[in-house]
Formats: sequence, C-alpha cells, structure tokens
Amino acid sequence: MSEVKVEIRAVIRYLFKKGLTNAAIFQEINTMYHSEGKAISLSAVKYWTKEFSSGRESLVDEARAGRPRLPDLVEKVRSTMEENPYISQKKLAGALSVHPATIHRILTEDLNLVRVNFRWIPYTLCPAQKEARVTKATSLLQTLSEGQRNWTNIITGDETWIYLDNPREFMWQHPGLERPTRQKQQIGSEKVMITVMWSTAGIQSVSMLPVGASFNKEYFETVLDELAAKIHMRRPVLGTNGVRLHIDNARPHLVHDKIEQLGMKRLEHPPYSPDLAPSDFFLFGFLKTSLQGSSFGTPEELFGQISKILHGIEKDVFLRVYHEWISRLRMCIDRGGGYVY
Repeated sequence: MSEVKVEIRAVIRYLFKKGLTNAAIFQEINTMYHSEGKAISLSAVKYWTKEFSSGRESLVDEARAGRPRLPDLVEKVRSTMEENPYISQKKLAGALSVHPATIHRILTEDLNLVRVNFRWIPYTLCPAQKEARVTKATSLLQTLSEGQRNWTNIITGDETWIYLDNPREFMWQHPGLERPTRQKQQIGSEKVMITVMWSTAGIQSVSMLPVGASFNKEYFETVLDELAAKIHMRRPVLGTNGVRLHIDNARPHLVHDKIEQLGMKRLEHPPYSPDLAPSDFFLFGFLKTSLQGSSFGTPEELFGQISKILHGIEKDVFLRVYHEWISRLRMCIDRGGGYVY
C-alpha cells in the first residue's frame, strides 16, 4: 500500500494520543501536508481515531475479499482524472461502465485522492497585488516581531454590521428528519454597525454608528477621538505616545492628519487582505457566533450585549490571536502573497 497513507495514519495516531479532537487533527494534517498535495478527509480521520480508540495498532489495511481491480482500469481512471479533475464519480463510472463504488475505491485507495470543496477567496489577486501583500506583510511582521511586550501598544480594529435578530445556524434532531432551513438576512433587516479597537491588553473602545448616520471619515475621526480619550484615562502620563494603529485601507480610515494629531502612528495594512486582519479572522466571527440565538428589541440593547461579550474575552485569548497574526503574515510571505486560509 502507499507509504503516504501509512505516514498520515501514523500522524493521526500520534495526534490522537496527544488528545486532539478529530477536527483539530484534520486541520493539523491538512495544514502540514497542504503544500505536498497529501490531503485527507475528515471522515477518514474519524475512522482511524475510532480504530485507534478500539486498540488497533496496525497502520496497514487489512486484507479484504472481493474481485481485484484490474490495473488497466486504474490507469484509465488516472488518465481521465488528469484530463478532467472536476468530473463527478457518477459520470466517471458511467463513462467507464463500472460501478460507482469501484470508482470510489480506485480514487481513494489506488490514486490516494480526496474530494475537496473549493475555497472562498475575497479577491482574485494579480501579481502586483500579491507583491504588495508581501511587502506590507513583511513590514507588519517586523513590527510585531519587535517583542511581545510592545503588543499592548499595537491597537488593531475594524467595523462590522450586526443584526438585531441572530438566529442559530444549527440544532439537534433525530436522524432521518429533514434538515431545517435558514433564511438569508434581508436587505431591510435591522442592523447596526460597530467599530471595535483592541490589542493584547483587551478591548480599547467599542462604538456604534448612530442609526441613520453615514460611516465616513468624519465619523471615524470621532471614533479615534474616543479611543485616544480612553487611552489617556488608562495611562495619563504616556497618553498615546508609542501607540501604533492598525486599520485596513477602507476610505473612511484614510485620516492621516487626525492620527498624527492624536499622537499615534499608523501601521500599513496589506491591500485586499481580510485574511491578515485580526478583527476579520477572529474577533467578528467570535462575536457573531456568541450572538447566535439572540434577538434584541433596540440597537441600544444589542450594543449592550456586544460590549458585554467583547469585554468578557480573556486577555490570553487576544495574546493567542496576535501569535496567529504573526503566523498568517509569515504564511502570506511564504506563499508569495497568496491568501491564508
């Protein structure tokens, strides 16, 4: 059998004995072997962890009865997949006049292939944009690498819309019942925009855009004024001295004079890069998940709950996010500006 399979199964056994969950093992392996094209499905991980929990030690497939697959059939499947990797298992079985189960075994066992869903990416990056991402990511990485003690002075932030009604996206039910549906939020659904500024020291400020107001440079300047005022309250001697502000390149954020007036320095963010913005890859997802199943009568009621959730996050969580930020910047650089998933 394939040495690759044995190697991956050995890694699964090692991570399983370390106490990692199936999802964590799946993520670890596909991150580790992504560049080598050695992927594995979550169902395969679940199968092997179940086997290991039952006491199995062997990494080799047990002999099975049944008609052996013909080498020429394997080669036909291989050549077809090389010509058209998007073909479905059913169509491939029909084209070769064999049972779909046989095709599945050849794909997974003989050719060591797994079916993967396409990844969503925010933009299609041209070479110049990738180069710009590498340049700005390198600069950010240098700043963050100055030392963990300086991270409390590196304040990051962004805005997001939050709906007053936040239905759950899952439920428990008996097997065999029809899966429930979830309606997409409508354009007219009531929502508020919040701006959160934070660092490894915790949440620095949370602001809500007044209902009916526009998110523009003038409003963002008031957000920065509030942020500066709170910083001065926490550290009246130093104030904003040494504070570096990380925000993306949205037009309302282009308030260089205001940032300089407040005594802060802006860190440049790589263009087209929500994958490198901590608010996007962590904070807002965490917040919206925490709000699932909640509905609010007024924007003020929602804002109160948002503030409670955000201020309840432990500081070691923010510290871990900054470590992940560094990892993502390195991955972006290593991938020549490609997106980090």
